[in-house]
Amino acid sequence: MAGWKGIRGRKHERLFKVANASYKEGADTALSADSLAEAIQMFLDQVDADKQPINVNPKFLVVPTALKMTARELLNSTYFFSVGATDKKRIPTYNALADENLEVVSSPYPSNANYTGSSGKAWYLFADPAMVNKRAS
Repeated sequence: MAGWKGIRGRKHERLFKVANASYKEGADTALSADSLAEAIQMFLDQVDADKQPINVNPKFLVVPTALKMTARELLNSTYFFSVGATDKKRIPTYNALADENLEVVSSPYPSNANYTGSSGKAWYLFADPAMVNKRAS
């Protein structure tokens, strides 16, 4: 994954931005069923420069190695039960995330301290490049 530096470098600033509705940060973005569901919605709601939906589905969930098992549990569990505080918004007995057809891609690069902005907790959604309409430059 030699291209990681390009994604996390200056191009990262253009690709992942709050203004593009392609970036969010904060405590509620830790990888969980709720944060992944919200990220999928943000991904699906993205628009192009003309404010038209880009109509591309996420395909890859890229996570650092520390989140590989969490990602697999979220995407491959038949059932999802939420435990803990009684004020949870929902306790699904069906794991809707399992139907999103996301592929987990685990890499040591996101958490490698040799790269600017590295994080053992950050995660990303990417579309299949073959499914994205490309504009002529």
